[in-house]
Amino acid sequence: MSSQAHFENPFELFKQLNIIFYAVMGSMFLFLIVALIIQSPERQLDAPSPNIMTEYILVILIIVSISGAYIVYILGTRKVTDKTQLNTKVQMFYKYSLVKLILFELAGILGLIGYLLTAVPLYLAIGFVVIMLMFLHKPALRRLAVEYKLTQKEREHITENKPFR
Repeated sequence: MSSQAHFENPFELFKQLNIIFYAVMGSMFLFLIVALIIQSPERQLDAPSPNIMTEYILVILIIVSISGAYIVYILGTRKVTDKTQLNTKVQMFYKYSLVKLILFELAGILGLIGYLLTAVPLYLAIGFVVIMLMFLHKPALRRLAVEYKLTQKEREHITENKPFR
């Protein structure tokens, strides 16, 4: 059995990516709401003083996670050449889009955990920023076409929802 996802047509690919995207976004929003409820204003006054080591580690992990999402995705797009087949491009787009979403989610969750642990609003802001980044990087047909250098024929193949070979 192959470890790569197999899609019959472009509709199936984007349907699966959208399900994953909205599930990740939903979990981020849910965690954000829980963090806001748990860190009520009364509790923020009684919050322990932040541990400098914890704060540095969280910030470093968040930075590594966000930059890692970009680096992995960009390195994946650089593997595409003029000779890369459409099916391979689609598989790469799927794989690297998932990795990018997971790393963005990790950064957001770390930010919200930091907010829960320290009551420092900066961590809450990081959670919001990551959610916005995820919206900006939502897997879409336009992103596939531009970043994976689809030819006009391949773009038509995708937009007409023709089966992959």
